[in-house]
Amino acid sequence: YSFCTLLRREGNFFFKMPPTTIEYKSHLETEDTLVVVDASGTSHSFLKDEIVYRAAEGDGGCNARLGCIGYDKPGKEGRGKWEVAVVGGGCLAEANHHGPRNVVAVVNPNSGTGKSAAMWKVVEEWLEKGSIPHEVYYTERPLHAVELILELSGKGKLGPGTTLVAVGGDGILHEITNGLHQSTLKTEEYPVLSIVPTGTGNGLASTLGIRNFEDSIYALMKGEVVGMDGLLFRQENPRDRSTGEGVVGAVKERMGFLHLTYGIIADIDFDSEWLRVLGAARFPITAVGKILMLPKYRAKLKMEVKKLDGTLEDVTIEDDFLSIQLSNVPEISKNMTTNPSATISDGLLDVAVILHSQITRYNAYRLFTLVESDPQSLLTMPWMHFYKATKATLTPLAACPSYGKLDFDGEWMPYGEVTLTPSPSLFKVMKPKS
Repeated sequence: YSFCTLLRREGNFFFKMPPTTIEYKSHLETEDTLVVVDASGTSHSFLKDEIVYRAAEGDGGCNARLGCIGYDKPGKEGRGKWEVAVVGGGCLAEANHHGPRNVVAVVNPNSGTGKSAAMWKVVEEWLEKGSIPHEVYYTERPLHAVELILELSGKGKLGPGTTLVAVGGDGILHEITNGLHQSTLKTEEYPVLSIVPTGTGNGLASTLGIRNFEDSIYALMKGEVVGMDGLLFRQENPRDRSTGEGVVGAVKERMGFLHLTYGIIADIDFDSEWLRVLGAARFPITAVGKILMLPKYRAKLKMEVKKLDGTLEDVTIEDDFLSIQLSNVPEISKNMTTNPSATISDGLLDVAVILHSQITRYNAYRLFTLVESDPQSLLTMPWMHFYKATKATLTPLAACPSYGKLDFDGEWMPYGEVTLTPSPSLFKVMKPKS
């Protein structure tokens, strides 16, 4: 067990401790052995049943820091550089005390481009090699994940010793967090959340440093647990989201973790749904038309703002806005940082406001380029206003609610006044080690 936690990379190889440095020259394979020859002509032998992963650089989607997956049969040499992880039996499960002991996965097979099921099979291979118990459930309809979480928690299958893996986009995570919120589990009994992102946005995954499939595997198997605030969404007398008429419920309460957005960014999100087949490219394509229109969004925003000296101040703004965003994360989707000062565990809302009277079409265009290329510069733009708040109430006042939608974690919510309150470190999530 001791060497399981002491894998070390030397050159292009991983070795047990103490490490041996090999300057790769060539290799030879037999039925049971891989022999690596270094520049001096010395041979180094590895039994294949000790090898957890071996891949040519540039092939196979391998990330050098992972070091754990089932042995792959001889394949292409790629650029001629090999990465070899040498561990003992059961090492995958024991290699890191933050690694999973019991896994329950919820997979949305329709997320993004529909690759969730195939990606889960690869994750499952890792779990089987590590002898980690796991169960998988596939969603079949909207809000099915909420039902699954309530059912599983009622059967005692979810708890602090469980890692709950979400395979899909931010939508499946939204359903999972709402399932936990509605369950009878106490906060301290919530399972640890892990993400395999397959959606088009993947805002939370990107914020956690999970930029690709390999990152998600690394976070699950050898990552670290961090706290994440929840966002309690409360709406009294919500109205029809398209017409603004009628009452669709006495009180609507939801739990989230990303953001509440009103204005041009929300409209771009929903109005690009018909282009979902294009993946993340749907957002900039839709943004072009919105920037040319430069629509106004009338609203009233009331905040309990925390000032630099720690005191609280009530702030109310009623005006025409281009955008209002109440965030828990800096990135609302991969490579789209709209609130660079936001953190997921400070117990505060990070509010970003753009007044319509202060921005031109040119600067609106700059906004959508800077969120990708230089988001930190947003903090110095005179047309951007940032606040840290302990609570906020947003009242949309647009004449037509379909022209000014409420976006909560990517979900189109009913029309009407919303109060958003952060719940400090409500959830625990896995991220790659810094």
